Amino acid sequence: MNLVRQYNRKVQKIGPSSLAVALPLEWAREMSVDSSCHILIDWMSDGALSISAKASILESRPSNCVIPVNRFSNPKHIYRSIVSLYLHCVDQIILISQDDMSAEFLSILRAELRRLHGVDIIYKSPRKVIIQCFLDQTKYLFTSLQKRLYQAADESLEQAIYSLEQNKESPKKVLVLEDEVDRLYWLALRQLLFYAERRDVAIKIGMSARHVVDARLAIKVFKKIGDYSKDIALNMTALSTAPRTYLPERLLEWARSIRMTFNKAADAYFAGDVDLANTAIEESTQLEAEFLKIGSPSEVFGIALADEMSNDGVRHLLAIYRIIDDLIHVARSSNPLGEVTINRCYDHCNWCDASVTLSLHHEHEVKQQPISGAPY
Repeated sequence: MNLVRQYNRKVQKIGPSSLAVALPLEWAREMSVDSSCHILIDWMSDGALSISAKASILESRPSNCVIPVNRFSNPKHIYRSIVSLYLHCVDQIILISQDDMSAEFLSILRAELRRLHGVDIIYKSPRKVIIQCFLDQTKYLFTSLQKRLYQAADESLEQAIYSLEQNKESPKKVLVLEDEVDRLYWLALRQLLFYAERRDVAIKIGMSARHVVDARLAIKVFKKIGDYSKDIALNMTALSTAPRTYLPERLLEWARSIRMTFNKAADAYFAGDVDLANTAIEESTQLEAEFLKIGSPSEVFGIALADEMSNDGVRHLLAIYRIIDDLIHVARSSNPLGEVTINRCYDHCNWCDASVTLSLHHEHEVKQQPISGAPY
């Protein structure tokens, strides 16, 4: 069955400077579009027009949503529902309960809500909570928002490396920065989903559909850097009573090199530098290979084998290997940033025209060559 349906329509002049084309009636019925609705028309780079009923969907979207809760509700589960509605640009979220919500429930919920930018509780009673979002997404500049997210993630990684140097204040700073990374990530993701639906706004700022996909991958990488940094800091806290032999200088050198490579990948992404992106990919692959060569604890850390260690020693060793695993993931994070940078560089290349030109040129050369020998 052919899923593409084409319609032949005549362009009509309806005013001194206006042209009109009739929409297919069956499409209008299927999309619930009538004469009072607004639609989106995207002008593509190849000259094609794309008509979408998303504007009508956005007009009918409710500005508030009710979430029922009870005394058995997990506040973190409710928070995830709130995040989903936040990403869908719902301005007001109302929690309704038939029982009194506990002080502990409200305290945890308020703490979790700090991770959402522009959100606050404007009304609170034992059985009703109103959460309001005050953001105007048409006024946000996504590029600046994305750079702020990267800077917060990089600072978090820097503090995690300081914690490897046994800086006792660094783990606390990482936890604070992790909340900032979360706030910026959810805000950036909300903005991207807004652009995906409001193509009229996205086109005005030069955000193509392809750029939305690439940016979604990039901000996810920055978010994961914050997560890995938090894990490193927490595992370093578990190593507070371990002897210094658990942290050889070689591990610190690896961590610093990984951060430098991540910085190169991010710089390449923001500048569109393909050469720097390739360098970052190669360096991250090499660093990951070095990490994967790590052998026994005695070879790497100069400590006894696991079966000769105390219970505390085994826990310390596991914490070290978890730190190594997090650093491997940080090293791998440079690859998708580099790949996105390289892909974006060729967004505007006309490969079809180039291939046709090459084929015609090759065909011309073949015709010019003398024919010798018997045909196949």
